Formats: sequence, structure tokens, C-alpha cells
Amino acid sequence: MLRLAVLAFAAASMLAGPALCADEEWLVVGGDGTALAYDRTSIKKSGDLVSFRQGGFSTVAIPPPPAIGGPDYHGLVGDMSVNCKDRTALSGATTFYLVTGAERTLEAPPAAKFTPVPPGDSRAYFVPIVCGERPPVDPHIAVGRKEGLATMKLLAAKKRVTASAKVGWTFALSLPPSLTAIDTSSWKREGDIVSQTEITWMRKDQVNDGLSWRYSVIPFEYDCVVGRRRAKGMLQFYAANNTLAHEEPVEGAWALLPPSSPGSLLFDMACNGKKLAGLPSGPRAAMIIRLRELAVLQ
Repeated sequence: MLRLAVLAFAAASMLAGPALCADEEWLVVGGDGTALAYDRTSIKKSGDLVSFRQGGFSTVAIPPPPAIGGPDYHGLVGDMSVNCKDRTALSGATTFYLVTGAERTLEAPPAAKFTPVPPGDSRAYFVPIVCGERPPVDPHIAVGRKEGLATMKLLAAKKRVTASAKVGWTFALSLPPSLTAIDTSSWKREGDIVSQTEITWMRKDQVNDGLSWRYSVIPFEYDCVVGRRRAKGMLQFYAANNTLAHEEPVEGAWALLPPSSPGSLLFDMACNGKKLAGLPSGPRAAMIIRLRELAVLQ
């Protein structure tokens, strides 16, 4: 999602010139050479339309759009509008931060239109967030334009955790009722089927059939061709103090994963090696502590 080519494409079609604002609050994620961010104070909603200010940074200089010409650039900030119903976006006037230290702004084309957001496009990161489908995962917060750009530059220079790294437990997903972490060291592929173990941490204690629990641990199988998953293995329920409350073997039915669903994100991590944007990782005990903290913070 954060590839240099994608960032360059997004920059070439950017909307409505952003004004410098001391009250900007940037939520930044990044690593492996690029970073993406948005200013949460700029978000404005009207029906299915959402407008906001977004930005990006690349450690490798990128050629500017032909309309600007001149030196390459590392960073950009611009306004964007998204139609949450049909998943289209409109970008316009963008400020480019050149390698020389200068700034240049490209105005929005008068005839600019909303266009579909293809998978892998940097705009695909922003759409589910500003449309209220999910919050950003473990972002860094920076106040003001100067600090926002500095944070983007800092995170872009760091290494990002990836599912293919098989490094152990990695935080993967944040939803209103729960948080999810995946055990990348459990990752195993046999033909078109990938299996991995996941923790689902509920934000509140759960009671089902007299059983009180806070989180579950269970292996899932992902069908990388059909786009579906099922639970298969030993399902374990734990109390908040990490005491095992119940366990039993399960083999659930296959469930299709619609595009943009939380399950489709986990599918991309399992089947496509989707990169996780600077997310916390470590042994299971450390991840349980982190999930407990994030459940309160996010």
C-alpha cells in the first residue's frame, strides 16, 4: 500500500489546496521507505462524502508531476474527498516538499472527477478510516504541519513488520468490539491453504453459556484462491488474568470474505504477505500486555 510507485501515482492526481493550520493533528503510519498520514481535525462529512487532509513521505526522491517540473520531492500534503458509498476519491491541489527545501503547489484540475480507488493505491489506506469502517492501527500522533512532516520522515526511515517475516505475534486489526493479533511464526502454507493462529481480545469481558472470558486463541485456515476462511484447531478461551477458562477442538464452516471486510485484511496478511504498517510485535506475553493497553487507548 505504501509503495513508492503508489505514492507517486497518488501525488500525480491530488484536490483543493491545503491551508497551513497550527491545530493540525496528524496520525502517521509508515516504514520501509514510505509513510502515510492524515489530519484528523480536517475531516468533514456530508452524507456519503468525506473530505480531509492527507500526506505522504518517501525516503527516495520522486519525480514531480509534469505540471510542476523542477526538482524531485520527498513529501506532500493535499486535500482529498471520498465517496464512501461507491468507494471513489477525488484529489486536487497538493503542496510538494522538494529536495531543495522549497515548496510548490499544484492546483486541482477544473474538470477533476471522482474515480475508483484500486487495490494497492495509497488512497485505499485512507478510505476505510475516514468512512468510519475502522480506526488507524497504532498511529503516531503529531501536532502541526512541521511536526507532521517530521514524523512522516522519521517513520518512513524505519523497518516495518511484515507477515512474511515470521517474527512472532503481531498486532493486526482494531475494531469497535475487539482487537486482533496474529502469530506469524505459526504461518504455514499447503497448496492454496494458509493457516495461522490468531488472538481476539474483546474490549469488555464476555459471558457465553455461563463461561466468562476476555480473549480467545484459535487457528484459522485461509483459502487463498476462493477468498474464504474457517476456524480449525483448538479453540481456547482465557480470562483477563490469562487463566484458561475453556478449550475444545473446532472445525468451522468456510465463510467468504467480502472486500473491505475485517476478515479480508487478515486474508491479505495470510495469503498475500500484506505489510503491516509499523505495528507492535513480540512474544505472546508481550502482545497480551499490548492488547490490554490498546483496548483502552484506541
